[in-house]
Amino acid sequence: MFRYIHPLTQKAKELLKHTSYRQKVYPKDRNLPFKVHIDHRQYKQIPQPTFNKNMLFYNTQR
Repeated sequence: MFRYIHPLTQKAKELLKHTSYRQKVYPKDRNLPFKVHIDHRQYKQIPQPTFNKNMLFYNTQR
């Protein structure tokens, strides 16, 4: 589902430079929780949504 981490702040960029961060295990798809926002600070956990790339329109010229 994802492969790369892009730091959004200078502090996050510095954290990625440390070797201790690189030794951590990447999360797998089965470990990612999916939630729906129900109310203020209330979420309901749902099963992983399915993604069908055939139904999406994207630019193939890149």
